[in-house]
Amino acid sequence: GGVDAGLPLGFYVGLWMSNVNFGATEVADVLDQNGNPTGDTVEYSVDAPEYELDGYVGWGMDFTDNVGIDLGYVYYHYGQNESGIDFGEIYGSVSFWWFEVGVNYTANSQIDDDTSAYVVGDVAYYGSFSFDIAESWSIALTLGQYAFDNDSSDNELSFTWGQIDLTKSAGRYGDFTLSVSQAGEEANSGNDNPRVFISWTKGWNSRA
Repeated sequence: GGVDAGLPLGFYVGLWMSNVNFGATEVADVLDQNGNPTGDTVEYSVDAPEYELDGYVGWGMDFTDNVGIDLGYVYYHYGQNESGIDFGEIYGSVSFWWFEVGVNYTANSQIDDDTSAYVVGDVAYYGSFSFDIAESWSIALTLGQYAFDNDSSDNELSFTWGQIDLTKSAGRYGDFTLSVSQAGEEANSGNDNPRVFISWTKGWNSRA
């Protein structure tokens, strides 16, 4: 779940948190009583984060009813693991009528090797198309690409992803969205199964 706070002049801050399960495992040789490999292997779980906490700050502006811009920075923190894998991204997007295009650039990262994703210099970009399909109903179609600096033919990291969002506006009760997200086979998480989730968005106006 998450919470955003709007500030004067189009600025905003927010937090988002979720449990995570990366299913991190390693494979080791089985040794005999003399310490020699038997030829068998065993897979075991290794230290992995249990939750993700994202903090972000940004600025957004609608120039007209149909054209807007959003700029910001988001920091991804993964808790309860010994290995530092936090990283931060600068992001920006432009919306015009039914379309939106955006890009994220990894500006800082605790990950510093030549085989991993989410190191400084990685780029993600996407395009989205949204429209109303009935009164109080809308749909959004998004297609994106993660381009990692350490991607190679021997170390496939980069992948495409797509998402469909079906939203029902319930007036003063907020908006309910059903989302289906699918990552490409090269997804570095090792899990390319579709993800299905439901979200609820509700805004409140504060008064001095």
